[in-house]
Amino acid sequence: MERNPGTAQPTVPAKAAKTRAQPEFALILKITAGRKATYYRLRRHDPHPGVAKKAWRLEQKDGKVYDVALTERGHWSCTCQDFIFRRQNAPEPCKHCAALRAFGLL
Repeated sequence: MERNPGTAQPTVPAKAAKTRAQPEFALILKITAGRKATYYRLRRHDPHPGVAKKAWRLEQKDGKVYDVALTERGHWSCTCQDFIFRRQNAPEPCKHCAALRAFGLL
């Protein structure tokens, strides 16, 4: 402790403020279709009980968001256009479902 000249109060050195936020843990998934590679940030999504067993939210840098889930009956679900219009009743899932299944996340 040091004393300030002209005062009777001791001066205590200021402690470094611990304001640095901890970075949020995120998985980054790279999906390559043909020559095009797309990167997604993965977040675990809490599904409603009775609707899905597991669910993930995939976010692209440009703001596009896709929700992928494995339903209680074992069916795949994705909010991407490919799944909605072409693959909903097809045996093979969209690239989002396939990638998450390949990594054992669904």
